[in-house]
Amino acid sequence: MKSLLNDQFQRLSGLCQSGNIAVSRWQGDIGTDERTAFLRDPRGILQITPESLETLFVHHSLKLAKLFHDLAYVVIDEMHLFLESLRGAQLICQLERLTAYTAVNPRKIGISATLGDFQIAQRWLAPHAPGQVQVISAPTSVNQAEFHHLHELADEPSFLPAIHKHLFQSTWKKKSLIFCNSRKDTEILSKFLNAECGVRNLADRYSVHHGSIAKESRESLEEFFRETKQPHSVVCTNSLEVGVDIGGLDLIAQVDSPQTVAGFAQRVGRTGRRAGTRRVAHMYTQSISCLEDTPSDYLPFDFLQSMVVAELYQKGWIEPNEPPKLNYTVLLQQLLSALAERGSLTLGEANHLCTLGPFQDIPTSEVEAILCHLIKRDILNFLPDHRFVLTDHGTAMVKGRTFGSIFQSPVQYQVMHGHTLVGTVGHSNRIARRSRILLSGRMWEIDDFDQQTRIVQVVPAETADQTSFQGCARADVHPFVAESVRQFLLYRTDEPLNLNVSGQLALREARLKAGTLGLHHTRILNYESCWKIYPWAGSRVIRRLVLLLQSRRYDCKVIELPWRLTVRRKKR
Repeated sequence: MKSLLNDQFQRLSGLCQSGNIAVSRWQGDIGTDERTAFLRDPRGILQITPESLETLFVHHSLKLAKLFHDLAYVVIDEMHLFLESLRGAQLICQLERLTAYTAVNPRKIGISATLGDFQIAQRWLAPHAPGQVQVISAPTSVNQAEFHHLHELADEPSFLPAIHKHLFQSTWKKKSLIFCNSRKDTEILSKFLNAECGVRNLADRYSVHHGSIAKESRESLEEFFRETKQPHSVVCTNSLEVGVDIGGLDLIAQVDSPQTVAGFAQRVGRTGRRAGTRRVAHMYTQSISCLEDTPSDYLPFDFLQSMVVAELYQKGWIEPNEPPKLNYTVLLQQLLSALAERGSLTLGEANHLCTLGPFQDIPTSEVEAILCHLIKRDILNFLPDHRFVLTDHGTAMVKGRTFGSIFQSPVQYQVMHGHTLVGTVGHSNRIARRSRILLSGRMWEIDDFDQQTRIVQVVPAETADQTSFQGCARADVHPFVAESVRQFLLYRTDEPLNLNVSGQLALREARLKAGTLGLHHTRILNYESCWKIYPWAGSRVIRRLVLLLQSRRYDCKVIELPWRLTVRRKKR
């Protein structure tokens, strides 16, 4: 997202320069001078995030009328990223609160290339008048995409030489993006691919891009990749999935199954943008043979999902983005933000927040319970004039640096090479002197570290261990995708035309194994010590099922979210 913001700012500035339209920005990486300049002279276009908009409500409430009295338009780019998230609920609430300071109700414009349900988007953008939202939809061209799917059978789950060598042969003479599902995988794969360059006496042609790499390094890579005419590839996560201008591409490669159809559509859409070119995507997956020395109930779900996601993309189906309904976390944050903004609130003013779009499913009666809880926690005081105010403790909390973020940030260590920031790593790494890590496509040895400042000093190394990164959770699998995998596995006999021979063999084995397990007739396999459940209902349903079973004191374990769940029998 940071890459998108920076790229978008540069392009907006260039477009608006000839019209003498000022473009300002306010987000986490921006210095004090830029923020002060906007506060002094607000005009033109402001690029801002929900977290930074929260900062304006909390720290600059007296300036809101000056800043936004003539606000005419609000453009929400990549709207699909907001629809299903708490950040989206936070943003819509902020925009409704902002109308108290605007001379007119600003027109809201949402932009996305991957919306699965326009009616949901209409209700989200204008909760009280969805019928007034006009939908402008461009025709899609997904059927023009060219697909290749290479699957290999492995002895263990790791990057196979066959996969990374084929990937190298497909990309080393081209300009491409190679998508992985985790930051750790981008680091490992780029190391393999650059080693192949070394075997051929070539300079490194593979760079790494993800959110844990230093901002300056990411921006430098984006500029180089956009301008270069030489063969080069970037191994990345979803950090380059949306928006960022990286010039024309020859192809994209996807390693392991795409997590969502929408994400895969975004990735494939990075190619074929030049006149006369096609969209080209290569898929690389692997699985353990499900007929040889594997658990009795093992099935290659990642492989099966990859074929279903590609098929649904080609049919033009995209997951509908369902916004969360009971946004208690956001309501609590917005109550505290409104108190900081206004100084105090009556119960009626607090209840009014529940009439805003994101909170329509929360009874106003629960607001009083929340306020009472905050009083008990010494966050609020209730004054004799029946107004709620922040205590000193509450004020310190709301004025804190992390209050604007609706998510809890994981502990991160800054990795420094001399005075240069390489990136960040999670606290789950074994941070110790002489241990080695992979980061930013290079191998490092830890020379020193400070637990208090969370700064790690490194020097280049010849080898490295795998690195752990925070915040890399998998996206939810939609129920329709899960059911489509079930239908594809159990009731179909066709094989994708773009699948290689090894993949065809793996698919036949999986279908044979599923028949042997009896999954055509049941979703629950009965064993002496446990039940093994195949819900085929998506990530959210299996999480709810786990909570329900745990509330009944069953020992549950999700084997592969959202495909398999083991429930141990209670001891009598």
